[in-house]
Amino acid sequence: MKKLFSLSVLSTAILAPAASFAAEGDLDLSSLTDSFSVAPVITGVLAIAGVLLTLYAAMRGAKIVVALVRGG
Repeated sequence: MKKLFSLSVLSTAILAPAASFAAEGDLDLSSLTDSFSVAPVITGVLAIAGVLLTLYAAMRGAKIVVALVRGG
């Protein structure tokens, strides 16, 4: 019980300053977020996903063909 109490006191002592800093004021990041566009990043991620999907489908198809040749 004493260990649990000391753990809760320690976590409160660690997290209390973070909460007070968060409540101090708003941080304005609009100048950074306005100049950043997510569209090219999304396009790149989708392109990589498409390439990986095509590669996986080709490998799976090759395995099926090899299995048919061996078994048939």
